[in-house]
Amino acid sequence: MLYKMIMRTTIVIQEDLTKKIKSHIQQKKLSQFIDLCIREHYELENKKKQREALAAAYHQASKEEDPDNNFDLIDIEDWPE
Repeated sequence: MLYKMIMRTTIVIQEDLTKKIKSHIQQKKLSQFIDLCIREHYELENKKKQREALAAAYHQASKEEDPDNNFDLIDIEDWPE
């Protein structure tokens, strides 16, 4: 059986942002809205970290010599023309 962990907390939101939020959602939905915003934020941060790691890996791989592309090592003397 799975249980969802729920944490009640108090947050402080600036008045201008509170007005914007209230104009778009009902009071009952405030917790769901905040939960969604936090989830989306962490997903974006995770994707950003993944992109940075991938870019670093590509950069590192481009610095390494690829033996398949080193044609100087191929002996072509005995190959038929």
